[in-house]
Amino acid sequence: LTLFVLGLVLATTYSSIVSTKPERKLADVDFLKRQKLVLELYFGLGNTEHFHNEYTEFDFKANIDHFHKPEVVTDFLEAYHHGFLPIDGIFTLSCRHTRHDSVKLFDLFYFAKDFDTFYRAASWAKKHIHPVQFAFAYTLALLHREDCQHYELPPIYEVFPNYFVPADTLHQIFEAKLLGVKERKFTYNNTGYEYNYHESMYGGPLDPDAVGHLEYKISYLREDVGANNWYSTSNLKFPLWMNPEKYRGTYWHRRGESLYYRHQQIYARYVLERIANGLPYVELLHWYSPVKVGYNPRVVHVNGLPFYVRPDHLVPFETNKGQVKKAKHLEKRIFDAIDSGAFWEVSNSTLLPLKGDDGLDLLGKIIFGVSGRPSEKYFGCYYCAALEALGFAAHTSSDHEYVGGALTSSLTTLRDPLFYQWLGRLVKIFQYYKSRLPEYTHEELSFHGVKVKDFEVDKLVTYHDNFEFDVSNVVPVTDPKEYTHLNYYARQYRLNHKPFNYKLTVTSDDSKEAFVRVYIGPKYDSEDRELTVEQKRLAFVEIDRFPVKLVAGENVLERNSMESPFYESDHEGFKHLYDKVNNALNTGEQYYYTERYSCGVPHRYQLPRGSKSGKPFTIAVVVTPYDKHYEGEEKDFYSSCGNSKLYDTRPLGFPFDRPVHEHNLHVSNILFKDVLIVHRYESDVNRPTT
Repeated sequence: LTLFVLGLVLATTYSSIVSTKPERKLADVDFLKRQKLVLELYFGLGNTEHFHNEYTEFDFKANIDHFHKPEVVTDFLEAYHHGFLPIDGIFTLSCRHTRHDSVKLFDLFYFAKDFDTFYRAASWAKKHIHPVQFAFAYTLALLHREDCQHYELPPIYEVFPNYFVPADTLHQIFEAKLLGVKERKFTYNNTGYEYNYHESMYGGPLDPDAVGHLEYKISYLREDVGANNWYSTSNLKFPLWMNPEKYRGTYWHRRGESLYYRHQQIYARYVLERIANGLPYVELLHWYSPVKVGYNPRVVHVNGLPFYVRPDHLVPFETNKGQVKKAKHLEKRIFDAIDSGAFWEVSNSTLLPLKGDDGLDLLGKIIFGVSGRPSEKYFGCYYCAALEALGFAAHTSSDHEYVGGALTSSLTTLRDPLFYQWLGRLVKIFQYYKSRLPEYTHEELSFHGVKVKDFEVDKLVTYHDNFEFDVSNVVPVTDPKEYTHLNYYARQYRLNHKPFNYKLTVTSDDSKEAFVRVYIGPKYDSEDRELTVEQKRLAFVEIDRFPVKLVAGENVLERNSMESPFYESDHEGFKHLYDKVNNALNTGEQYYYTERYSCGVPHRYQLPRGSKSGKPFTIAVVVTPYDKHYEGEEKDFYSSCGNSKLYDTRPLGFPFDRPVHEHNLHVSNILFKDVLIVHRYESDVNRPTT
């Protein structure tokens, strides 16, 4: 008996999960000084008339030899003197002139030969360029310059609070400043109830829709400042116009497919939250039909102008005929190309086959308008055209005065329910292509000799809490140093969950390199009808992914929810980060940094809202052979989400990326397990147990 028990112990091994995280490094004095300079240029954006340092009148012509490409200096100066976006204008990349000028400004920053030249050029730009246009180009440069990869960036919701905090709350903040109050907390309601629902207008006995506006139930998810910060930053990591040959010369991993998968996962996460709140799947957008739910963003541009309020039952075609026609034409061309099975490249008269998973990447580049795509003029940018068609319902007199809705800025896009209706339409286009691919075979789905025996997880608990973030940067001051003495905080109601541990038990007949994907999806629809895998596959959200070295016998894989590469904790506050850098400089306190690694989705987004008695969801664990996709140097690999260790040869979202028959998924290396998520009051979650 003793030998038998000993044999069981030896057969169970806590396997080696391959680390995908970069190492932490200790910052030296030079790094800290530059980190401080990087942060200081974010102070007081929107109120730069009082900003001044020794480089605000930097002479570009006299320093033209300090740039790798002197022509970027002459091109920028020519455009600037011809007329850039006015300081009091509205910044949007939908404006062609603003977009082109912003790229010229970025080129100026990017092609500076050293950090000092970059910083001097940025100091000049902060003084003379529209604040949001400056922040756009400056942040882009910090994300893409080789010598700036390690610097920490402040959360954009603390740099430009006006894009995240309701205008009435901003009014209270300005009032406090005028009264000489230097410290106060401002709580605002983002549940949506108070501005999207009224019993005498919606949901009453005379309401023709009978149910009223139920979108308010999940506005806490759409208006989460961390989620909106992530989406805007992810767009900066992978700008559609950026040509890797010009700027990085590195391998950009599955650029088109990555763009699709990011948006499909946003759509899936929104669907999960709807189901958690008793709402049905998203109603897909139709260009010629009324959009039932209007939206009031309640936020303003830096010049004080509000975003456009979309009324109920607006018909996109009737309010923006030209742009809707353009989007429809581009849609038709894309469907025609899918049906024909190829794209025609006009530049070299080549027919590019549209097949397999490589075809999806090519399709993604076409739809999102990625630089270097085939037949750029013919296919245009469907993604851009569609958002402009939906975002601009009002016409303005100047291309410098675009007043659009929430969809006209990546800082506010996630706030609008209409975005998710359009995402459903976008996903449908990609799935039209996927439906023409063969279903996965048993051989493609299985992993010979490997079995996922069990998935065990802690009790899953969600709750709502109040998140505080600094909004002092929104008020005007005469001396930028004054910002360090102001303590204005906004408090936002948001979804959160307790961190959790889970354990996978996997058996293997031999030592093998494996790849693990973990998803969460719905079990029932909003009417409590159980969903088939085909019905819910596009609502599965990937919550973890990692490579592992399996050994012969039973392997136990233990993970904590905080280890997932897709998610990260709340960004360190702007001033807290600045103070930490200062302390390290002044006291010698150790300061560590790492490469930007995480995909950046807030940890809070891992789990949908539970219920008091426990809401059922389905966990899917997929273990496959680890077929490395990239064999080059890690420094040459570039992705908006993680490093090369997080990718294999299979499509993103495998195996739910294609239509599937449930019986084909009955393989030993794929496990489905139901879990319950409970929802509690924050006070109950944090109450000590006795």
